[in-house]
Amino acid sequence: LIPMPSLPKSLTTDCTFSISVITSAYKEDGHELLSKFQQVVAMANHPHEMELIVVDAGKCRELDLISTLSFGKVTIVSGPGGGRGPCLNYGAAQAQGWIVTFLHADTRLSKGWDSAIKNTLLVDPKVTACAFSFAMDTTPQGLLGGPFPPGIKAIETTANWRTQLFHLPYGDQCISLPKIYFDYLGGYPHQCLMEDYELVRLLRHRVASKFLRERLAILPLYAYCGPRRWQALGVLYVTYTNSRCVNLYANERITPDDLFEIYYGVPCHPMGTSPAA
Repeated sequence: LIPMPSLPKSLTTDCTFSISVITSAYKEDGHELLSKFQQVVAMANHPHEMELIVVDAGKCRELDLISTLSFGKVTIVSGPGGGRGPCLNYGAAQAQGWIVTFLHADTRLSKGWDSAIKNTLLVDPKVTACAFSFAMDTTPQGLLGGPFPPGIKAIETTANWRTQLFHLPYGDQCISLPKIYFDYLGGYPHQCLMEDYELVRLLRHRVASKFLRERLAILPLYAYCGPRRWQALGVLYVTYTNSRCVNLYANERITPDDLFEIYYGVPCHPMGTSPAA
C-alpha cells in the first residue's frame, strides 16, 4: 500500500469552498429536499463556506427550488445513470471544496456538523476519512406523518456497535474525506449499490496496515437517517433484507445489479432509471 498524498499547507485557502456536499437524488420532491437542506444549512456553523451539488438521477420534481438555499453555491446537474456510485462520482468531479461530504437525500445532520468534519480532518493527519454516528430521524418532519417504527432504537444501537467495533460506517452516516484522497483512491466503484461498502472496505484495509497508520474516525455527532423504508416495510423485514444483502455481496455470491433487484424489487437499468438515493 502506498501512503495518501500529503495535504498541501495552502489547501484550505486555495480551494473555493471548505466542504462540497454531494447528494444523489432519485424520485425526490423539490419541496421535501428544500426543507431537508434548509435544516442542513441551519445546523452548519459556516454554510457560506460550503457548496451543495445535487445530482438528479431521474424522476425528481421541482429541484430548482433548492437553488434558493443559503449555501456558498448550489449546483443541480443531471446524473449519468447507473445508480449511486456513478452519480456521486459525477458530483465529486465538479466539487470545488477541499473536503467532499456524501449526504443521502433522506439524511439530516447535527448542529455544528461542518466544523466537526473540518476539525477532525485537519487536526489529525492520520485521519483519512470520517463519518457520523447513526440515528433515525424520528422527528415529526422525519416521520412525514407516518408511524414510529417499533424497534428503531435497537437498530440505532446495533448499528453504532458495528460502527465503533469494526469501523464500518455505511453511506447514510455521511462519509467525508479530503477530495485529494477521494481522487487518489479512484472514487466510488462504478456500480449501482454497495458503492459505500467498497469505499469503506478500501479505507479499512488501509487502516489495518501498521505501515500506514491511517485512521477512519467515527464522530460523536449523529447523522439522522430517514425512516421511510422502515415505515413502509417494517423493521424486521428491512433488517433481515439489509443483513442478507450485505452477506451475499461480501461473500461474492451476488453482483450489485442482482442485489439491486433483491433490494428494490425491480431490475437495475444502467441509463438512469435506477434509484440513486
